Amino acid sequence: MVKSQKIALTACSIISLNLSHAQDENWKQLFNGRNLDGWSIAIENTPVGTDPKKLISIRDEAVHMYADTPLDQRGDFGVIVTNERYSRFHLDFEYAWGPKKLEPRKDMLRDAGLLYHIADPNKRTWGIWPVSMEYQIQEGDVGDLVFLKVRGLTWMHPDPNNSPGQGEAGLQPEAGGTPLFCNQQDHHYVGRYPVYDKLEGWNRVEAIVHGSESAVHLVNGKIRSRLFRITDDAMKPLSEGHIGLQLEGAEIKYRNIRIRKLAAPLSPATRYVA
Repeated sequence: MVKSQKIALTACSIISLNLSHAQDENWKQLFNGRNLDGWSIAIENTPVGTDPKKLISIRDEAVHMYADTPLDQRGDFGVIVTNERYSRFHLDFEYAWGPKKLEPRKDMLRDAGLLYHIADPNKRTWGIWPVSMEYQIQEGDVGDLVFLKVRGLTWMHPDPNNSPGQGEAGLQPEAGGTPLFCNQQDHHYVGRYPVYDKLEGWNRVEAIVHGSESAVHLVNGKIRSRLFRITDDAMKPLSEGHIGLQLEGAEIKYRNIRIRKLAAPLSPATRYVA
């Protein structure tokens, strides 16, 4: 069996174990439904911890981005970040789009994102975004991989020209994807997977992360993308960090944000995969 097939089988075994662990309880609410206790705010062009334009509000037990922002006002980008750091975890929440789209993305797809393994919220990459791994939240592209000055192993489509969508084409290993290390300089956005999100109503986001070893992105209960061997740009394993939720020019609500810590999964040694 070729090396890429061995990696794929090992990956599938680990993912299966991760998902079976996900049935356990011990959930902790990351958002209390009333205020942003336990979170910090960073918005472009404003001092850290401040929101002078009131871009973020709490309504109906949801974090509501741009609820009161006038349509003729720029939708400044920002992120809310947990005060705590996490390494092995299962994160679960829901989001729903609102009707409002603001400059500079007024004529673009609604966009936001989940960031994890934020080692230092003040260490930035593009604009306000901290160095981190991103779970993309964008119309039709929810669950894609965005590498914000981090690196990782995922699987690419062998025939990308016949795979429409945004970014470079990924493909699950069992479907014939080929392994490739990606980073912000090369292959920084991997997507074009089957679409599992919907424009109307609430969507469910899940990220199952095991330190620097692996991450799984699920959308409405279905696996969208997988990632292994997560490191920083200097190839040092990236095993923990803060968690962030983006506001990126489109009205969006986040609710029922919860997390549970995970034990290290049992994983087969690749030398036993025939």
